[in-house]
Amino acid sequence: MESQAFQKLKEQRFKERRRKPVTLPQSELVKSRLLNPEQNLPLVIEPDIDDVDLIQWAKANKELIEHKLLKHGALLFRNFKMRCVSDFRRFIGNVFPQLEMYEIGYAHQKPTRNDLPTALTISSDKTLGWHNDDSFNHFRWPMKLVFYCHKPAQQGGETPLVDCRKLYEFISPEVRERFRRSGVMHVKNYWPELGLVWQNEFGTTDKAAVKSHCDTTGMDLEWLENDRLRTRFVRPLIARHPATGESIWFSQAQLWHLYNVAPEILALWSSAFAEHDYPSNCFYGDGSRIEDADMQVICEAAKKAQVVFTWRQGDILILDNMLVAHARATFVGEREHFKAQGEYLTLPDLQ
Repeated sequence: MESQAFQKLKEQRFKERRRKPVTLPQSELVKSRLLNPEQNLPLVIEPDIDDVDLIQWAKANKELIEHKLLKHGALLFRNFKMRCVSDFRRFIGNVFPQLEMYEIGYAHQKPTRNDLPTALTISSDKTLGWHNDDSFNHFRWPMKLVFYCHKPAQQGGETPLVDCRKLYEFISPEVRERFRRSGVMHVKNYWPELGLVWQNEFGTTDKAAVKSHCDTTGMDLEWLENDRLRTRFVRPLIARHPATGESIWFSQAQLWHLYNVAPEILALWSSAFAEHDYPSNCFYGDGSRIEDADMQVICEAAKKAQVVFTWRQGDILILDNMLVAHARATFVGEREHFKAQGEYLTLPDLQ
């Protein structure tokens, strides 16, 4: 039978063993898996032990994160203890301090700081089509997007992901070649009645400043009656990723083309405007019409390259904005997400 002294000694050593810190290799703190074994994205990264501090782990493994992001295009951090927006702000501030924070609310997106407002308003009963953020816009786009799910929708609200490497492969060579030769011309008419206000878009009321910006970024502008503005600009749809060298389909032409405009909206436009005055439209780079059949080929290829997952509270999704396009499904109930973006590139950076 053990003496009381021996029993106390065992208890003391047990307590000491419990207090002793255990340091595990970083690779053993998390585990990763593909959400769908048949798809390359997203790569799901989860804690492998309790109480992994995602911020500390990510700071210590930024090189690994960048490597995995280039390989998969999308990383989904799941089941970490990200409970609130403040946690996400700390995550961005510590891991990606160069990114800017945005709020994505019930039906719209807005900067959380005094940045330029946006005319983009997509109600919950409408789908936001797949796109690479700002791939068409002013020769400047973010390379990195980070989404945080603070409150998933009651129903729907998924963020479909389109692998732009696969999309490029799935589009028929004939259609690819037509767009490669010509690029795409985006035409935008600023109608204040529809929320398209050029003063907001360009952040100035000075027409000379608008012209200077357009000249710098390769945009043609035309001033119309009642101080209205029309812009035209040609952009490529095919690019090479600056880090991987892979060919990708990188465009928002599908959001501009009439093939994807809802019939009820198109009916309103046609009753109110001549076609050249539609709020937005796109053509081949030489101004000729893009046939619906060609746009259908692109959209069908996107469906084949698409992956859909259901959001969970606390999820963080990191996207390479050139390797992966994203969309937003319709939803029911409140949906509160936050977004950070940055690491901007321009077209000359790809040349």
